[in-house]
Amino acid sequence: MGPSNKSADSGLHQLVLASNNADSLQEVLTALIKQRTLVRLTKEEAFGEVIKRIGELISGSASEEDRLKAVTSAVRIGAVAKTIRPRVEAMLRESCSGPLPPASLLEDADARLYLATGLKMLDADWVAQYAAISAVEEESGEKARAEFLSALIEKSEHLTAALGYLVEPLRRFVAATENPGDSTARRFRRLMSALRPAMISNLSPAGPDVAQQLKNLVDAAFRNNRAPESTDLREAVAEDLASLIHDLVRTRVQVMADSVLYSAIKLPRSWFDAAYWRYFAQQSPGIKLLTQDLTDAVILLGKQGLASVALAR
Repeated sequence: MGPSNKSADSGLHQLVLASNNADSLQEVLTALIKQRTLVRLTKEEAFGEVIKRIGELISGSASEEDRLKAVTSAVRIGAVAKTIRPRVEAMLRESCSGPLPPASLLEDADARLYLATGLKMLDADWVAQYAAISAVEEESGEKARAEFLSALIEKSEHLTAALGYLVEPLRRFVAATENPGDSTARRFRRLMSALRPAMISNLSPAGPDVAQQLKNLVDAAFRNNRAPESTDLREAVAEDLASLIHDLVRTRVQVMADSVLYSAIKLPRSWFDAAYWRYFAQQSPGIKLLTQDLTDAVILLGKQGLASVALAR
């Protein structure tokens, strides 16, 4: 047996032993990935034992954090060794039949990113709600937040449902800061920033009531007059929301003439007096696009011999 075979046998042996412990599994995996030997090991028949043990770690009596770590390790294996990914996905679907522990238990943002990627491999009915909660509660990992939102849209029947899943987590969100309004605005902006590209790249159908659901989302975030105190943040929220509505109009044209969609901007508009709003609207790229969308909708209805008082307002 040559040195390379001995090394491979040793690496596989270490991995089999480590797969009973979440931390040891992560350490050995990291070393094997750096050594660029993991792909070769996955081709060994005995690697099936590694996958089996990881599945038992996820579905067994391990701590909640260790269960999540095991999921992220499985996703890492599938990401590095594409040929074994179907087996990894099958194991995850079997092991994650019930809701996973909160993603916030993972301290590392990259680990939460792997977890979010893993959600896309599942087909359980709890996945979309879990992804929505995780996206709202994500503190600092913007890549993880974006991946959670991508998973949310992918696993929702339509965009109406996806936005609906976000409403309650946003309503429950309470920022433990001296200025909860500003903190809520920052969290809302991060969600909008990640939601826009996810919504564009995954052209799921709009659904039956996407306009009302978006309005519900805004109302949930800034309920009980929880408006940001900072003028800059007020403007930024209005800008982000206007841009998202524009993206929605351009990618789901069937909602173009829905007056409820445009009414979602009324709440941030209420934070300004009339004169300041007129000034802001003249400077805001998002509001300018939204105004053009409204104009296009009115013209379109006019050509069809229809009229909308609500849109005209």
